[in-house]
Amino acid sequence: AVVSTQSGHYGRGKCYHYTESDREWRANHEATEAEMCERVTGGKFTRGKNDMVPDCGTCWCCQDQSALIPVDGGWGFWSDWGECSAECDGGVQTRERSCTDPAPAHGGVECRVEGEESRECNSEQCPDYTMYILCDDVLTIYVDGTERQAAGLSTWNVMSTLNIPASSELIAVKCFNGGGGYGIIGSVQDAEGGDILATDSSWKCSNTLESGWSLPGFKEGNTWRAATDLGDGHFMMADHGEDIPSSNMNKRVIWTGSSSDTTVYCRKTIK
Repeated sequence: AVVSTQSGHYGRGKCYHYTESDREWRANHEATEAEMCERVTGGKFTRGKNDMVPDCGTCWCCQDQSALIPVDGGWGFWSDWGECSAECDGGVQTRERSCTDPAPAHGGVECRVEGEESRECNSEQCPDYTMYILCDDVLTIYVDGTERQAAGLSTWNVMSTLNIPASSELIAVKCFNGGGGYGIIGSVQDAEGGDILATDSSWKCSNTLESGWSLPGFKEGNTWRAATDLGDGHFMMADHGEDIPSSNMNKRVIWTGSSSDTTVYCRKTIK
């Protein structure tokens, strides 16, 4: 509806003039004139010209300004809880309500307190990830700064398998090469076999031991470089490429940029 004003004895009334869409609504709902007026004014203080309201003049559908009293806002019903922000390990979900039952009007006060609340959800622990990794020759693995043990870590050319928490932030590996070939290859998968990460050039590697290098908050300085890909023809790709799962990620044998480095430190952020 289009609103105009009507001058009256006590003040000015709000006069509602129906639009084409208003008329279509009335026809579709077989509504009376009074129902039509109630709809466009929101059902508040409706008047008609036959009611002899002073400030409505000859307007049939009108709000008499002299009769408008303050209406304080009231809360409507809570919405359904929204989607949880995490599938496991704890997330948050929210729900809302609006100040529309009734809405504040004519100088009435807004609803107090908050129109949104939240709660924890999906607090069960996420299933562990599985890590598959080996190096030539001796491997040490850290998860978020804590050294982890697994069979085969100190055995040349043997793949090690270990479970790591899905909440882990960083994988760090140290590989000692006692001579001859060298390299690191591995992957991490979730409980459904989906790829989480694989060794590739996105890892950072260094030949220098630095305090805190295996921790998530460590700042990589000038000695850290993108890992070097040792190529498709590397013997570890031929011997173990099929043993290390990776459905989509292109796992590679990595090292620093120097074949003379005997001890290499490499790290990769998970999340």
